[in-house]
Amino acid sequence: MRLIQSIVLTFAIAALSACTQAVAPAKDGGRRQHAVDMIVIHAVSGPKCDSDGIVRYTLAPAVPGNDAEFYAAKIRADRRQVSIHYVIGRSGNIAKGVPEDIIAYHAGNPDVNGRSIGIELVNDGDGKDPFPPAQIAALIKLIKDLRARYSISLAGIVRHADVDQRLCTCPWTDAAQLANEGEGVATYRRRSDPGAAFPYDQVRAAVASAGEAIGTLDFVRLEGLGSRDACN
Repeated sequence: MRLIQSIVLTFAIAALSACTQAVAPAKDGGRRQHAVDMIVIHAVSGPKCDSDGIVRYTLAPAVPGNDAEFYAAKIRADRRQVSIHYVIGRSGNIAKGVPEDIIAYHAGNPDVNGRSIGIELVNDGDGKDPFPPAQIAALIKLIKDLRARYSISLAGIVRHADVDQRLCTCPWTDAAQLANEGEGVATYRRRSDPGAAFPYDQVRAAVASAGEAIGTLDFVRLEGLGSRDACN
């Protein structure tokens, strides 16, 4: 009897494991169907509404050893539908994520994901945490390499905050509730990274060719009130 119970339990655990794997979200979007014409710069940390109704940044504490690989591993282990192409640590070390010819789920924006390379910078993303010179130098070198291989314009070098401009409420409130009971509900940008401390103009100037104008590039910007899933 105990043997039968053990066999049944083993099969039940195996079935549960198979179901769990089946519902796990895909970590990438498969092979690209469109040419790469954008680079999206992120910070690994961002704002989040805590259970006490206060917006706080998740932060990116220093870790021993290779912080780029540490945070790349965290992204790989995250059960949400997220992935990235590169992570650059504070000392300028670089960890690779999904291959460049695979769509990474990094921008929260299908149009941008399909045509971009995503780069995460290890930083708190709160506008206060400085970006060390070695990290910026590594970013500039990587962007120059990507531009040379994909002919990406200066206008195609954007921040995560440029492509996802949705607002979230804290605590989360749908549009109807917000219209009726909005007074006193805090709103915040869903994605504000890489943050005010990021030297955006300096980076674009450093990768520009002599006399190159920034120009313009059309892409979808996500706006409005984010859904509950998007804001969690």
